[in-house]
Amino acid sequence: KNDVFLREHADITDGTPVLPREPEPVLLGAALPGPVAAKVCPDIITARKEIAGAARQLILTGGEVLDYHDRKYRLYHKMYDDQLAYAELMRARNRPTFQNRTEIQDRKYSDC
Repeated sequence: KNDVFLREHADITDGTPVLPREPEPVLLGAALPGPVAAKVCPDIITARKEIAGAARQLILTGGEVLDYHDRKYRLYHKMYDDQLAYAELMRARNRPTFQNRTEIQDRKYSDC
């Protein structure tokens, strides 16, 4: 219900929020099957249009804010892909085994 929160969320998801005119839209949504069951409305979509219309639409900031969130999302995917690669590396079965601590210390990193 906070316009700033909703606008930021819309910018992040690149969506357009349409806010209901009713203060408790969840309760109204729970009541939508009633007109359909009573055959007043043919389906839920029609019942929603008849009973609960949109009050207003928020204007998105776009521009720099949207670009910022797009970059963050691309970074998230890069980090996720890297994490999968690290997990695969740790699952590799062809890792060398070491007999003692000295052998580990003597091993050259270029052999990795």
